[in-house]
Amino acid sequence: YSKPIISGGATACMDNTAIYTTTSPAPPGGYAWSLSNGLGTIVSPQGKDTVTILWHGSNAINTCVLKLTTCGGVDSLLITINKPAPLSISKSGSLCGSGGVSLTASIAGASNYNW
Repeated sequence: YSKPIISGGATACMDNTAIYTTTSPAPPGGYAWSLSNGLGTIVSPQGKDTVTILWHGSNAINTCVLKLTTCGGVDSLLITINKPAPLSISKSGSLCGSGGVSLTASIAGASNYNW
């Protein structure tokens, strides 16, 4: 069996999921995915050629090594987890007045918001 090769992005966003795959033929024993630290959680079942990871990140180090082990060998991919852009919320108006309150959100590079 040949050495597996991981396909997927080398950057991820904190608090988002990312999918990684391999096109290597399924070896006996399947695929074993692992992470080098606690900056992500594998949320899909083991043994498959695809893995889904929920990335957490931290306030300090934001890199993690994703490793795929099979009987054909090992491949790894260094992932950089990007922190979300800072959120700014401002208000205008008053809860005591008849006009109500308006909230305005601003995130650099964002065009849509979910309230």
